[in-house]
Amino acid sequence: MKKKKNVLIFSLIILAILSGTLFLLHQRGNPKEQRKEPFFLEIGYEVNDSNMRIIHPKTTFDRSRPLLLLAVFNKIRGNDNVVSTVKVVSKSTNQIEQEYSWRESEYSSQMQISLENTSWSPGEYTIVWERDGVIVADVDLKLLLK
Repeated sequence: MKKKKNVLIFSLIILAILSGTLFLLHQRGNPKEQRKEPFFLEIGYEVNDSNMRIIHPKTTFDRSRPLLLLAVFNKIRGNDNVVSTVKVVSKSTNQIEQEYSWRESEYSSQMQISLENTSWSPGEYTIVWERDGVIVADVDLKLLLK
């Protein structure tokens, strides 16, 4: 009887370890759960009015509609002495397609930027967010010809 109890306890411990490992792997592979950094970028077509976040953010789009970019301060606020800049850079030409700068305020929690993607060539782009010249977030964007 004692042997069966020990086997059961050992099995439960192994099951708990495996469950925890699978959970951590899922969190690591789920982009929506990777927002623990203080800064991140979201791309999409619309912003949800209730939570002010992009509806269905993703990184591959066609060029037919203008995109929105959210530069989000996660769990911190902006700083009155910092200038933020977002640059969209073509991976094929290394050319800056769009650049937008703003002075942060202590009340900043995000910045919404309209992208001019309908005039860009289909291809791959990198969007980089800098604060006072230091890169704090980036995201790849793929534009398809519709």
